[in-house]
Amino acid sequence: MTNNPNTDVDKLISFGQMAFEQGWYDQARDYFEQALELAPSNREAMKGLARANEILSRRRATPVEPKRPEPVKPLRKVPLEPIKPKAEPARPKPGPKLATMLEGKGRWLALASIPVLLLIFVFAYQRIKPMAQPTPTPMPTSTPRPTPRPTATLRYNEWLECKLAAVGNNDVIQIELLLIEFTEATARLDLNAINISPRTIHVSPLSFVLVDSTGASVNYTACNFRGRSSGIDVAPGTYTTGRIQFFPSIGEPRKLVYDDGLYDPIVLNISLASCVRVTK
Repeated sequence: MTNNPNTDVDKLISFGQMAFEQGWYDQARDYFEQALELAPSNREAMKGLARANEILSRRRATPVEPKRPEPVKPLRKVPLEPIKPKAEPARPKPGPKLATMLEGKGRWLALASIPVLLLIFVFAYQRIKPMAQPTPTPMPTSTPRPTPRPTATLRYNEWLECKLAAVGNNDVIQIELLLIEFTEATARLDLNAINISPRTIHVSPLSFVLVDSTGASVNYTACNFRGRSSGIDVAPGTYTTGRIQFFPSIGEPRKLVYDDGLYDPIVLNISLASCVRVTK
């Protein structure tokens, strides 16, 4: 498949301008340099490259002084004194006559308290016995209704999860679409990007476009490639996982297009009728 040089230059300039607006100046410079390789006299590419180099040179020229750590004052040593236990006052021991009197009174009190305890027990038993507990009334039972099986119709304003197995590739990269979650206004896609070429490639979220059932093309609004919110370099024979969010999405997702402007585009058809849906 042959590409039109003018079309490739326009795409690279568009990608460079989008990366410049997002603050990705290194990536914008790469796109402008690739455009100048195809069209050395293109003024827009030259102007964009000059702006990106100017901002990058300003950042590199501004030195960042490291903060000096403040000296830590040594802690003052305070001698610890052992805690002396308090001495309890010694209790006077009863004499032999007093011990004999207490022992005799204790036996008499123990014998005298037995009839009193028996009377208290009988009185309490007679008061508790007439109090019969009411028989609990059984609650009416209802037959549980069977839970209806989920239908395949789309219910908006609720997240729907759809597990897919769509795969597509060109001569350089292979895209595997694993999972898609969507509502009436937002769609999130989980995918793998596999480098099948002998050199390192750069996977950018700017290359992904979602096409819904109304035919509208939606660009990404947020992404996460292994903790990074922008593109990521993938070495030969390796892959990266990522999640891309598209907003707004009017209808149901139908196609995911990957087009980096350098190689043949990849089109993944999304068939929601053959996937498993789970309402969150």
